[in-house]
Amino acid sequence: MSDRNQPKHAGWTNLSDAGQILKVHAPEELARLKSYYGHKSLKSFVLACDMLDLYEEPIQNGGVRILYRMNKNWRLADSLEELPRD
Repeated sequence: MSDRNQPKHAGWTNLSDAGQILKVHAPEELARLKSYYGHKSLKSFVLACDMLDLYEEPIQNGGVRILYRMNKNWRLADSLEELPRD
């Protein structure tokens, strides 16, 4: 990862890097964000998910870099309890 993409905060990862990895290794799943889940972007999907935290870090050119990390309070067991039972 180049210095330009290196998050300043431990545990945070650049969301655009994750998007590029998905485009290369899982393009069908990325395309399904809109058709199956109703999200136009990876950011929109992550915002709707309580599993990840997002942080918008200002960058020198006036834009923002979007970083994500696992939500420290998220537990798989809690999410499984929300699933419908047959």
